[in-house]
Amino acid sequence: MRIAFFETLIVKFNTENMQELLRLVRNISNNINQIAVRVNSTDKVYVDDMEQIKDGVEKIWQQLRFFRSQLQQLKR
Repeated sequence: MRIAFFETLIVKFNTENMQELLRLVRNISNNINQIAVRVNSTDKVYVDDMEQIKDGVEKIWQQLRFFRSQLQQLKR
């Protein structure tokens, strides 16, 4: 515990950045739920729906890459 205490970095992220990530995750989860309901009722998957999911996932990855870059800057 003592070694971890002295050798571990404590990182505090900007609340706005974390809120943005949470918003993106909520958006895509809502979209996926709506698409699942539509697929279950119509037995059809639409290309636009899949594109919407891909776009949402990419936005989440962009935010995660931002956090990773911030952490990597701390290591230098």
